[in-house]
Amino acid sequence: MKSSYDIAVLGAGFGGSLFAACAAALGFSVLLLERSQHPRFAIGESTSPLANLVLEEIAQTYGLRELLPLTSYGTWKQFLPDLTCGLKRGFTYYSHPLNACRRSGRENELLVAASPCNEMADMHWMRDEVDAFFCDVAVSRDVAYFDRANASLKQCDDGWNIRVQTPEFSECTHAQLVVDASGPRGNIAKSLDMPQQSFAALPNTTAVYSHFKDVALVCAQPPRGAPYPPDWAAVHHIFPGGWIWSLRFDNGIVSAGAVITEAFKREHLSAVSPADTWAEVLGMLPEVKRLFHDATPVRTFTMVDKLAWRAQAAAGAGWAMLPSAAASIDPLFSTGIPLTLLGIQRLLNIIDKEGLQADLAAYSSVTLDEADCTAALVGGCYRTMHDMRLFGPLTMLYFAGVSFAETARRVGRSDLANGFMSLDRSQFRTEMLELLENLDGYCHGGDGANRLADDIARIIAPINVAGLAQAQKRNWYGVDLNDIVDHAFKLNYSCMEMRQILDAADWANGCPKNSREVAAN
Repeated sequence: MKSSYDIAVLGAGFGGSLFAACAAALGFSVLLLERSQHPRFAIGESTSPLANLVLEEIAQTYGLRELLPLTSYGTWKQFLPDLTCGLKRGFTYYSHPLNACRRSGRENELLVAASPCNEMADMHWMRDEVDAFFCDVAVSRDVAYFDRANASLKQCDDGWNIRVQTPEFSECTHAQLVVDASGPRGNIAKSLDMPQQSFAALPNTTAVYSHFKDVALVCAQPPRGAPYPPDWAAVHHIFPGGWIWSLRFDNGIVSAGAVITEAFKREHLSAVSPADTWAEVLGMLPEVKRLFHDATPVRTFTMVDKLAWRAQAAAGAGWAMLPSAAASIDPLFSTGIPLTLLGIQRLLNIIDKEGLQADLAAYSSVTLDEADCTAALVGGCYRTMHDMRLFGPLTMLYFAGVSFAETARRVGRSDLANGFMSLDRSQFRTEMLELLENLDGYCHGGDGANRLADDIARIIAPINVAGLAQAQKRNWYGVDLNDIVDHAFKLNYSCMEMRQILDAADWANGCPKNSREVAAN
């Protein structure tokens, strides 16, 4: 280990390793420290179209071509067949009452496609393998990497003095900039004695989770006309007071867990251990319990109390947190990976243009604002999990925001929505937050659900390029490029111009002829 580095990165998950590799590509000397050792278990496994687009931009900008196959399911399976992932065609939601079977019918489910076919689809990342892959990329870019490393930080006038202790050595070094990628309540927060904060609009929640084998499919045969096989997605089973996720990998493993509110836990649960808590939650959801009847966990259960957490600041003089270290929200919309990638892209742009002494106040502000707005929306969703007539329309705020940002990037109009979920569009952001503040007014009264749907359709209208919030679609939203053409004016194109763009775009031309279909059963 050298006596000094330009940048020290704490945490060698995909975010820390990616930032380290890109910073090295800019010519900075980089130290990467991991307190554990690869491969190690992690969650936050599900990508999205926005995540894959940003990863592609980063890989191309910083010459990390070996990461490009990770940006779509088809290229991943073709070029990295030994790296485990899972096909994610969209977001699937099923609404369940407690202690009763789920009512059948499309009014109690929601399917939102994220891609037109398997080749262009998103993925679930088997994080122990994928994080190790990112770390190897960083090491190949001459990043100095040490694992099983505990770092003690002391801020000084020109950066940070860092004592690094591993089983092999204990040495001191120095870095001008420390980037914390160690996850919520990480090293920087502890070193600066930064108190934890909660999100005002998000209830306190507990998460319990594991990986399983032999989890049954919800749909052995996909329903006729469904936009994609519902199980090959991020599957969400929502119920009053919480929800269960299910992410299916190609190797037969399923990542599954429950997030429950403190109020639900207090009222309904008596278990103390993580495994018993999981069993109690399943016991109140007969349809979900059936799916796990023959399932076996392949690792011990993990429980995280007070899942949601927010830092007071995400950056300061000589330090910055990646979004994954600045806030922990909730996995309801698979926001962790895209938020982290956007943060990496922004931070790299700043230090590339302004150097290591750059003012990072704007970075901190945007990082925490995106976390706050995401938490406000997720908090609103928790308040409506008892009724799909309310929950379904509320999700349209998320899907409209991200689909507009994704489409703008794809068609060369990224300036129209650089932020996550189009939050940099002030009218949309303001009207969304105002609606969430007044959400209780929709939750009571016979016409509340209809008024909520109408108001959300109005709010998202300027950015709705995906044909969302249409009652006639009855909660099934596929990918239809005609929606983009019909709403080309929202992206500052004519319909003819948009049609020409789509005709020439690989991502819009459907599946290659050698499309690999993943069987629903």
